[in-house]
Amino acid sequence: MSARGVNRRACLLGLSALAGIAGLAPIRAQALAPGFSGWEIWRSKFLTPEGRVIDDYQNAISHSEGQAWGLLFAVAAGDWPAFDAIRGWTNAHLAVRQDPLLAWRFIPGEPYETRDYNNASDGDLFYAWALLRGGRQFSDPEALAQSERIARGLMEICVAEDPRQQGRLQLLPGAEHFRHDGHLTLNPSYIMPRALHELAAAFDLPILAQVAEDGAALLEEIAADGLPPDWIGLDGGGWAPADGPKGRFGYDAIRVPLYLIWSGRAGHPMVRQTARLWSQAGAGTAVQAGRDGEILHRDPSPGYAALARTVRLATEPEGALTSVSTQADQQGYYPATLGLLAELVAHDIGIPES
Repeated sequence: MSARGVNRRACLLGLSALAGIAGLAPIRAQALAPGFSGWEIWRSKFLTPEGRVIDDYQNAISHSEGQAWGLLFAVAAGDWPAFDAIRGWTNAHLAVRQDPLLAWRFIPGEPYETRDYNNASDGDLFYAWALLRGGRQFSDPEALAQSERIARGLMEICVAEDPRQQGRLQLLPGAEHFRHDGHLTLNPSYIMPRALHELAAAFDLPILAQVAEDGAALLEEIAADGLPPDWIGLDGGGWAPADGPKGRFGYDAIRVPLYLIWSGRAGHPMVRQTARLWSQAGAGTAVQAGRDGEILHRDPSPGYAALARTVRLATEPEGALTSVSTQADQQGYYPATLGLLAELVAHDIGIPES
């Protein structure tokens, strides 16, 4: 079923959900710079002067997800030159599809004829959201126009009907390869209700608001059975981990509780599941676990610790935990980036640093 064919009841769902997050901090007109302590270190380590975000965990590639996060950070820091550079590089090298979405990956030196032009919906979603925030903060109509094009592209190309219930919608991880004969493959960490709601409200796209609510409801179903796996399969019979009956909570799924907290949903059962995991003592943060909570791998990187602390700070009594400092200079791209996201989330939802 095309997203365009969904009943306009989605508008009512969107309005209702937006009312539920009305208490969230609005998009800011002022820079965060003094309170966004990790930005300058992150920028010096992972952002080139041309605006390319370098993932040193993956042989110095760049991807839409990293460009989008970098753009969000630049907005939060009030750093217009960085915002403009990141957008310029991204549009020149990743906005190369026949639709408004971004190619997901750039490999330095790779010929155009061998490039992977598939998109990644989370990169598109965060890029559109960062353009919306930046367009408003920097009074940039071109950024707002591109944000709307990408948001509409996501709605029209990457939204699919849940095979279990007519009219229920889910966000596909990409435009191609994730929908087969009544079966969907989904990534729980691509569900970011706040970004979906803000784009829906900005551009009158209530379908995206419904996708936010239906995605959050799917996460509740998963939480009833344990931690979220990185990938799931969904068909008429229900959902299951995509990598076998046990599945694994890993480097994608660790973002799920952070996005829920950012969306004003600290009481979501999935947040409680991961908070319990991260309350267990041990050297390093659990970054891989069985769905039953058995810890499979810990990582000492400060960014993962910052993410876990932010989740726990949002669910435990005030003052129970310490600062969410990220120490980006001591780690590679992915933990440093998740740590800076945690710092931004803590600021957005009002968690004070000690």
